[in-house]
Amino acid sequence: VSGGDVRVGTGTEDFIIGGYVTAVPGNSLGTVDFTNATSVTIAAARVELGVARVSSGVGAAANSATGTLLLSEAGTNTLTANSIELSNAASGANQNRESSLILGGADNTINADTITVGSSKGRGLLDIVDGGSVTFQGTTGAGSLANLIAGNNPTTTGVQSNGIIDLRGAADVSGNFNEINLGIHGSSSGRGIGRLFFDSGTILANTVTLADPNGNGTSTTPANTIGEIGMEGGLFRFGTLQKGDTAGPAIFNWSGGTIQNLAGQDIVNIDVDIALTGTGPQVIEID
Repeated sequence: VSGGDVRVGTGTEDFIIGGYVTAVPGNSLGTVDFTNATSVTIAAARVELGVARVSSGVGAAANSATGTLLLSEAGTNTLTANSIELSNAASGANQNRESSLILGGADNTINADTITVGSSKGRGLLDIVDGGSVTFQGTTGAGSLANLIAGNNPTTTGVQSNGIIDLRGAADVSGNFNEINLGIHGSSSGRGIGRLFFDSGTILANTVTLADPNGNGTSTTPANTIGEIGMEGGLFRFGTLQKGDTAGPAIFNWSGGTIQNLAGQDIVNIDVDIALTGTGPQVIEID
């Protein structure tokens, strides 16, 4: 797309880039580049980038699915869907093939009930162009909450899922979440790795869970599942911050910004060590 306003979907269709739903040989690779568009509006039931909805047969074991969506770099972007998923496949080949959603350098609004970055044997990235702003909220818009998941590996496998949400460099972030879950595993010897980085804006969450190796069953290598937050600035307001299991590393590096309770609620921290790094300042406010 070289310019103009882009509109995709009516809210009932699926928007799929680089995926397959039947067991066929070959890799699936797709890129949609809207960086030069004046604005982008996407309305779908599901947005799937690099999602392979097949677990057996020809193509399932060895092939990969990879999808990339680049939103308008200078214009307004609005993406509305019940679910957004970046990378989910039965093939271990996906560990080295990243599916990504790149938000633009102006205003971005994500209306979704569930956002998953890196699932099963997938590797996903949610990133933003420097100077852009983003609002995350539920499908009904302002006042509604989304769920954010990164590195969710429910598969009986010895490999990993990897999800990174990197919002550093954004001019402003407004995150409105019910749950944030980073690093989930459930069976066999694999692991889930989920990471969230931010340095501006305000992120609100009722519950934040880091490193839950038994979230989908029982992991035989629970110490390998990792949940990580890198807070370099901004405001982080939450109700409960918790480690999902005693074994998996729950990493919270805090180099700047403010931690605050949700209005009228206590802050509860269950087994998460918050490491003070950098030069700060780090501020805690309780109303």
